Amino acid sequence: MGEDPANDGARATFAAELIALKHPQFTTLHLVGLDHNQHKFGPGTPEAHATLESIDGMVGDLVAAARKAEPDLVVAIVSDHGFAPVEHDVNLMPAFVQAGLVTLDPKTGKPTAWEAEPWAAGGSAAVVLARPDDAALKAKVKALLGTLAADPANGIAQVIDAPAIVAAGGGKHPSFWIDLKIGYETGSHATGPIVVTPGGNKGTHGYFPAHPEMRATFMIDGAGLARHGALGEIDMRDIAPTLAKVLGVGLPQATGKPLF
Repeated sequence: MGEDPANDGARATFAAELIALKHPQFTTLHLVGLDHNQHKFGPGTPEAHATLESIDGMVGDLVAAARKAEPDLVVAIVSDHGFAPVEHDVNLMPAFVQAGLVTLDPKTGKPTAWEAEPWAAGGSAAVVLARPDDAALKAKVKALLGTLAADPANGIAQVIDAPAIVAAGGGKHPSFWIDLKIGYETGSHATGPIVVTPGGNKGTHGYFPAHPEMRATFMIDGAGLARHGALGEIDMRDIAPTLAKVLGVGLPQATGKPLF
């Protein structure tokens, strides 16, 4: 089933039938249409608003049906990221090719060897080194990224290194991480001049979480839950332990902690 918003209705109907038939203790449902249309049309557009209204109706119908089957139902609504409008693609790979860090097959344009490579993540890109402990390689990549970031036309907001990535809660494998300015996303061109090209999407995510546009949503309601009101800004890693506590199960290896 694709990401077209029309398919979300079928997903919600299936989930309602599953709950009524099987009475599961825990059910998850991913409605993808809003993400799809915000990439395609951009956030805040009439198309995005219409999709959100449609999903709101689907969730309302699903909750009503599920509560008939499970009167003590607890409902949690979570979004995994925010969204920002996009106008430009930043094609990082040509810079790595020109620096001799990536070798491309002249016929297919696909990499045949690499020393360091940017891994696109929407509004940011991880930079992974083939030999992370190679000081000379790390220095070469750092210099390249410094040159790229120094040109305002490249749309780079900041570059952080491995210790800063870990301190921010990121993965341990990248040696650097590039955060783009809002309005820019990582492009896919591997050859040609190092240029910023028109955006392939109208909206994206994947920027560093400090950007207000990336703030997501968490709501929870149900029988047996005390009224807390606004929870303020939370760490998304606290959501799983919170749901585990509601279910009455342990999650000892979780990084986060229950919110209440």
